[in-house]
Amino acid sequence: MSQRGAILIITHKEQLSSVEEQSLQQCFRLLPTVDTYIITKKSNRLDAYHQLSDSLKFYLVEDEHLNTYEAFNAFKQSASLYKDFLQYDYVLFYEPDAWIFSDQLDYWMNQGYAYVAPPWFSSMNECDPNATFIGVGNGGFSLRHVAKTYSLLKRVKQVRTLNKFWKQSGINKLWAFDKFLLRFNFYFKIAKFWELPYILDETLLQEDVFICYRAASFFADYPIATPEIALQFGFEVNPAVLYERNHRQLPFGCHAWQKYDPDFWKPFIPVETTQPIS
Repeated sequence: MSQRGAILIITHKEQLSSVEEQSLQQCFRLLPTVDTYIITKKSNRLDAYHQLSDSLKFYLVEDEHLNTYEAFNAFKQSASLYKDFLQYDYVLFYEPDAWIFSDQLDYWMNQGYAYVAPPWFSSMNECDPNATFIGVGNGGFSLRHVAKTYSLLKRVKQVRTLNKFWKQSGINKLWAFDKFLLRFNFYFKIAKFWELPYILDETLLQEDVFICYRAASFFADYPIATPEIALQFGFEVNPAVLYERNHRQLPFGCHAWQKYDPDFWKPFIPVETTQPIS
């Protein structure tokens, strides 16, 4: 039997900074009854996390999955990660540089999206009031439907594996691979066959970019919130712009608040520090 939701906090550290601890404590205060997992390296000592909360659960992974940014992205777009949380309907990824303002988890789980996160803008390196929406992604504070994300990533792997077999066995000389996929599209549920080369390209991308731009576009059954809806869920880049667009209301939460316009957040996030979150 599935449970409604869980919070997944991925960190490679044994010891969090003071600001990161406050971020997690805010999450624990506002969502105290939600199963919350620390995902970290098997080699890490867990004492500091036990001191934060005695109700935390732990999901320990091989060190190699969190040793580099590239490995982290590969890990987070692996179907096996979501398979291990199929007992939940949704998981909320909450990195230690996130912050929530209210308990809206049930509301967003009830909206029916496979993925919702703060909007992305045409300018992502810095705040630009003239930037335009380019979509939704931002994996650091994101709500994902577990079974749909698992199915999405499993099919990506299946398509890639089948394509390699098709070429190595020579079947492609008799039956084009895209024709085969079309024949069995009742299973694959592909929406845009012309994007097949992008799915077959195994160049490692940022995990939220891959899921929201590549995979979700290719398959037809992975609904992502529009930017206009997603800004009610969360802010990252251009928080002042999003605040105005959200009728001067705070969203459910935010991500990278120290990086993008920290002065905007001072009245809303009661943390005093000049040190950036690493």
